[in-house]
Amino acid sequence: MTSRSVDIGLDTPKRHAGVVHSSTLLRVETPAAQWSYSVSIPLRAGVHPHGPLRLPVRVVATVSVKTGTLGCLLVGPDWTTLLGPLPPAVGPGLHTITLLLEQASPRPYLAFRNAGSGNRKCRFTITSVSLSPDHGDTLQWATTLEDVMEGTPPRVVVAKLLAAIDTRDRWISDDIAVLDRLRRK
Repeated sequence: MTSRSVDIGLDTPKRHAGVVHSSTLLRVETPAAQWSYSVSIPLRAGVHPHGPLRLPVRVVATVSVKTGTLGCLLVGPDWTTLLGPLPPAVGPGLHTITLLLEQASPRPYLAFRNAGSGNRKCRFTITSVSLSPDHGDTLQWATTLEDVMEGTPPRVVVAKLLAAIDTRDRWISDDIAVLDRLRRK
């Protein structure tokens, strides 16, 4: 087992319904239909027993979204079994997306899909994917805006907000992820 990061090659993506425009940097265009998978990256080489890392594993993808809304998820070889929590979808711009691979699978994949509505394609570039051991400082433990809201229409509950502020052991390790979440709200 290693404590260092393992880079995952982008040279063998599995193409679904998307169009791969370039393989040097993985430039992809999704179908227009919402939730359509475009490409997925095999992670098997980095996860035990085939690779050096044991679960849970932090998966970090660096992507640049040109148009549309991009979603990512960790799935098994049946393309429906989720292997970890879903991160928020991202819009245009440069993003570092952190996911947590929690469940074992003989062939785990990082799948990219169109998360936008309105029959609009998403165009994006995957610049890197890496794996590293998880040390418990992942997004799943972070307080989100939804955690401090109640009612219809949703309103911030001050008591919940103050409790979230006072919780010192729940941090988001990536400041960019915090800002991305706030921009979407």
